[in-house]
Amino acid sequence: MKEMYLEICKTLRCTPNSAILNSFQEDPDLFIRDRLSLPQNYLGSKGVRSILLLIYKNSNIHNLSLSGQGIKSDCACDIAEAFEYHSRIHTIDLSNNRIGIKGATALLKLFEKNESIKVIHMEGNPIPKSLLENFQKLIEKKKEVRFFTHYEKMPEEWWSVNIEESGSLAPIFTPTPSQTNLSIRDDFSRVTTYYDPDDYPYKTHSTPFS
Repeated sequence: MKEMYLEICKTLRCTPNSAILNSFQEDPDLFIRDRLSLPQNYLGSKGVRSILLLIYKNSNIHNLSLSGQGIKSDCACDIAEAFEYHSRIHTIDLSNNRIGIKGATALLKLFEKNESIKVIHMEGNPIPKSLLENFQKLIEKKKEVRFFTHYEKMPEEWWSVNIEESGSLAPIFTPTPSQTNLSIRDDFSRVTTYYDPDDYPYKTHSTPFS
């Protein structure tokens, strides 16, 4: 990984980041872990581009923090392109950067398209409040999980058939407000899902129906 990083920096004509080089010495597996946080290293747009390929090649990564890196819109567009088809990435923290409308729009499109992404933090960037609110709305929308189960195993009053969305006759469980945190398992157990954007996959706790 270190050799690849140095080669990429050479190609991009940017100086290798000393903190990144030190990280390779301290933790050779830094770029193959499921979480990567570089909040203290001011990389700038070129510096972030130099590690994008390393990050993308890590198919296990689900939590990425690039807060306060001086990232601009062009680099944000590169990030959006890099993670368009990444199937594991779950949380991306791009707060406190220098991302403008162009970059934020590209990231919003990424957020809408990639179903695996549940959270993108954009606070502290020079973008309109309305655009920031769109990110928050998507975060809230993606918290709403619909659970599929066989209708014979579900209390009748809790299911409704929606062929267009499910693609089959299998009913979709749409919880009422009091059932928002409940899903149904085949064994009739009740599952309370605790949503935490920094904890993936979600933790669940099961209790039997009374």
